[in-house]
Amino acid sequence: MSRLLSSSLLLLLALQPLWPIEVAQGWFSWPTSTGSYNNLISGLSFAPKVIIFHYNESGVSGIVDSGSSFGFGMATANPSYQMTIFVRASDGGAGNSDSSQRNDSIVHTISSNSTTIARGSISSWNPDGVTIQVHSASNSVIARIGWLALGGSDITNASIVQYTSPTEPGIQPLTGAGFAPTAAIIATLGSDTAVNSTRDNLDSWPGIGIATPTAQAASAYLSRHALGGHRRAQSTSHVIYLPDPSDMLWVASVQSFDSDGITLNWTTVQDTGMFFWVLYLKGPSFGVVNFLQPTSIGDQAYSVTSFQPKAGLFLTHCDIVATGQRTHGFVSVGTAVSSTARALHITALSNSGSTIRYHRNDSVIACTTVPSGGTASEVARADFVSWNSDGFTLYWSPVDSTQRQMLAILFGDGDVPIRRRGIVIH
Repeated sequence: MSRLLSSSLLLLLALQPLWPIEVAQGWFSWPTSTGSYNNLISGLSFAPKVIIFHYNESGVSGIVDSGSSFGFGMATANPSYQMTIFVRASDGGAGNSDSSQRNDSIVHTISSNSTTIARGSISSWNPDGVTIQVHSASNSVIARIGWLALGGSDITNASIVQYTSPTEPGIQPLTGAGFAPTAAIIATLGSDTAVNSTRDNLDSWPGIGIATPTAQAASAYLSRHALGGHRRAQSTSHVIYLPDPSDMLWVASVQSFDSDGITLNWTTVQDTGMFFWVLYLKGPSFGVVNFLQPTSIGDQAYSVTSFQPKAGLFLTHCDIVATGQRTHGFVSVGTAVSSTARALHITALSNSGSTIRYHRNDSVIACTTVPSGGTASEVARADFVSWNSDGFTLYWSPVDSTQRQMLAILFGDGDVPIRRRGIVIH
């Protein structure tokens, strides 16, 4: 009997995740004074190895504000690296698209004349969070920051590398990861403007791509300097998919995951190269998935993975499944780890020149009507309910009859078969 109990115990232990991933999610308002802050991301039960940031300048949660702004950042602890992109556009006309891309900050917001409003960087990685050095702050224009932290022994490697796109279509091997990645997240502004500088009154193409060896997806929008050209685009067969007013501007797909990075296949490029960053990850279970907004209010379960996720990054351009560029600019980016830890940021730009942005810390996905007069109303929104053995459940309210396409990269515990664990059960 004792031998049977011992065998059962060994089997139970063998079936547990050998290398668990640790996750945490939260949000905070950007400080109104410069200085060093170790309490903005703190109290975690683990030492973070990766943090993903999404942010904008918006007022009270859930209230639509006129004017567009959207920021996205990524940071790794070892090797230490951080980057961010940010785009803003005033409401009501042309000649007002400004942007920034930096490899020394996690947050950077700018005014209509490209003057820095808020900027900060991670100055140290701590056992329960990070210390953020606030270099610039404002008493009147406050950025709202959402973040997703990943750690634990399951994240065996993480690094960020900056690249430049080629000027001819074809294959581009990306190296420098330092290991063989099993997932990648790409961020770009679609800009050739020097890093750590601002882009004043010029078009910008903020885009985010997600990939594993078996799936990839991308979402992006065009914030145009001229009136009438805002666009959006989304793909489940590319990792960079940036739209222009009449066509696609930069398009690339992942051809392979390699021993020191990934290889891209560029099918659409320009005469000048644009900067982009790749966050490489190795260790746990990763899944890139796409799913549709339902047309009825209520819980919707999505069976989309072969593992139980513990965290997710959610993206959408708030449109139906379609290829190529689409009218108006939209992006919704959210993160979630539980029904009480989730947040989203959204910005929308209409061809008439009207723009809006807002954030929520009670939902993970949202879409609005096309902005008009600096305002809009929600047409679809999803709160996070639960992680399931093969995906997740969202609660949708409101919804309409448009089945918009959503994207996500999901993170779960790594799972190594018993035969690989050196456990022999007699």
